[in-house]
Amino acid sequence: LVVLILAVREDAGVVLFGVGFYLILSKRYPKIGLAICTFSFVYMVALTNLIMPLFSEDISQRFMMERFGQYAEGDEASTLEIIWGMISNPWRLIAEIFTPFFGTIKYLLGQWLPLAFVPAVAPASWMIAGFPLLKLFSAQGLSVLSITIRYAMTVVPGLFYGAILWWGKRESEVENSPLPSGKFRRFWVICICLSLFFTFTSNPNRTFYFLVPDSVKPWVYVPAHQQWQHVGKMRPLLGKIPDDASVAATTYIIPHLSSRRAILRFPRMQFRNDAREVEKVEYIIVDMWRLNRYRVAFKSDRQRLEKIVPRIEELYNSGEYGITDFADGVVLMEKGVVSDLDALDGWENLRMKKESGDRSQESEEGDRRQESGVRIGKKELE
Repeated sequence: LVVLILAVREDAGVVLFGVGFYLILSKRYPKIGLAICTFSFVYMVALTNLIMPLFSEDISQRFMMERFGQYAEGDEASTLEIIWGMISNPWRLIAEIFTPFFGTIKYLLGQWLPLAFVPAVAPASWMIAGFPLLKLFSAQGLSVLSITIRYAMTVVPGLFYGAILWWGKRESEVENSPLPSGKFRRFWVICICLSLFFTFTSNPNRTFYFLVPDSVKPWVYVPAHQQWQHVGKMRPLLGKIPDDASVAATTYIIPHLSSRRAILRFPRMQFRNDAREVEKVEYIIVDMWRLNRYRVAFKSDRQRLEKIVPRIEELYNSGEYGITDFADGVVLMEKGVVSDLDALDGWENLRMKKESGDRSQESEEGDRRQESGVRIGKKELE
């Protein structure tokens, strides 16, 4: 079972280490717990220092530095160097754990809420989930404190199992009395309802886009029928890409093309093939319709759009890629071909609309800043 758990993800060793730590401290199976801790630790060190670098240097140059660079010196670091950085500078580690303070508290409350906050007082929950929480809280970046993405899954088993053990112990201590009590059951139901409510209203990963607006101010809401109409116009372009062709695509098109051997998120275009040779993708498909809809409310979409538009201009002006099709804001490009005139006209019209929209948005932002300045000036005069 231990081997199967480790095969799930590379960070499953952190979860398993927490289980071994619990077996040691609870004195249930201390020898097995020590063996599990040792095995999981050796597995994580060997994987990140010996196996993963064979495929990419990202583990020491990018991932470790992006998440744990505050504990290292230089431009790259191994797992052992990061761990030593934490041990040798405990005050920095403690400060990082509680930064941001309210973000950390909010994350814990969100994890505890479905279980009526029982894991907060359950020692087993802290023992098992403690190391996965330490991994999250000691890292930098806002995404580690997001309860709706994959990082949160490493914490869940320990919290739930610890809560189960806590209730089991309470039941053995309190005889001739139903557990939980009726009052606590009602409280628990309220907690579960609140969890469902917050899950729905937070719209994780825009899952409920067809019901919940993506943004209220400014208003951004794309109903389901518009999404389906857009997909219907996009599919013919997807059908023009051969199954064995390499592709670069924007984020939400990638799942439709994920069976390809080589697929990148545009504007990345270069990849290393099976012969270890660097080459560029044969096709590029970009969904400008989606980026245009969401850029008014989301900075990330605006930034992507600012990078993508000049990149497309550069590619077809140089003759390296041609625009072969265009439909409902979706651009299809192919390497080494001449641009289709109708598709090129569609792209140019879209680009000009974007530039016009940019000027309008800048004007509105300038007006808002001016109005804000006037209000502040009036308050100072008063």
